[in-house]
Amino acid sequence: MPAKDAEKLDAFTAALSEVVNHLPAGAGAATEFVPGVTTALQDVIHHYTRPLSNEFVTPENVSIELIRDVFDAAMMEVTLDEEKKFIRIKEDVVARCTLSESKERVMLVAYYGIKEEAQRIDRLELANRINDQYVLIRASIDDDGDLQFDYCLVLKGGVSKKHIVQATRVFLMLVPKAVSECDEDGIVD
Repeated sequence: MPAKDAEKLDAFTAALSEVVNHLPAGAGAATEFVPGVTTALQDVIHHYTRPLSNEFVTPENVSIELIRDVFDAAMMEVTLDEEKKFIRIKEDVVARCTLSESKERVMLVAYYGIKEEAQRIDRLELANRINDQYVLIRASIDDDGDLQFDYCLVLKGGVSKKHIVQATRVFLMLVPKAVSECDEDGIVD
């Protein structure tokens, strides 16, 4: 689900909760207040706000499909590539999610293009500035001269589904923030 839709759903859920919380005393359950409609709304809200399970993801039970399902349950806009090698995550920034060969790590990566006229030293200085200021993500310059961000989540010992989503959302939030704060020379496309 796109971020805008998720925000609308959050606002709707909050507004509905506010209405239910202010029912007159003795009105009974919300289903008695507005029969049928409220039940349907409760079903919709439950579907879109169901909590992520704290079931642990380990190298033994992880698959790219499981990670996709975790993101999907968290209402993130994701697609699995045709060869089932990576997940494309489209939020405020587009990123890829893969599993290491050993299945011990979930790896996230995002790219930003850099203007062709930018010198290699300027590119490297940008990556260094980002790495100096942001410890949770790593910036580098790839072989094509583009700015690459990555983050790895270790699964050994088990990681909750909720933590996978939270770590991914932090990565997706920090990447554009790092670019906007550290691109002093304006070399990012």
